[in-house]
Amino acid sequence: MVRSAHPHPLVLVSLVGLLACGSSTDVSSGPDAAQPVDMAGLWEVQGTTVEKGNEESKRQISGMVVLSQEGGRFTSTFEMKTKFPTPGGASVDTDVIGKGEGTIAGSSLSGTTRTQLVMASVPGVDTAFAFVPRTVTTRIKSRVEGELRDDGTILLQIESTPEEGEQYLPTRTVLTGRRTSKAAK
Repeated sequence: MVRSAHPHPLVLVSLVGLLACGSSTDVSSGPDAAQPVDMAGLWEVQGTTVEKGNEESKRQISGMVVLSQEGGRFTSTFEMKTKFPTPGGASVDTDVIGKGEGTIAGSSLSGTTRTQLVMASVPGVDTAFAFVPRTVTTRIKSRVEGELRDDGTILLQIESTPEEGEQYLPTRTVLTGRRTSKAAK
């Protein structure tokens, strides 16, 4: 198992998952709750992940998030790519994959995600390359807060920590992105 003290790119994925929303159905229990805006669809996102307490540990992350929405609830799946540092110092191509769920009120979303890292066993080799050994690593849980901006972009802020029994230093990921296609209705 590969272990690293660097931030996990799955946090980004978690943020994306929280973006799913849509529908004009009132899911509030009170008269002042905001109607969820339509955020369902395929989102292309990019940003950075930073290890908490070590601002120099910044790494780029990018990928796709699929958001599905039913009323004021959403689910998401995501796949992103990053370079994840190993204890030996080399960075390996890493897929950040996961699922999320949460709620949407107005143009804001809030939820949680579960993520895993899939790393190439050889530095510099893409995880999708045929027959390259891969390692599935640390399970991560994240809290995601996001908003759909007036210009149609999405902003996701993700706080990630290890699942119980896992070793992973807490990270913060900030992602921005654009919807590349809307969900079919």
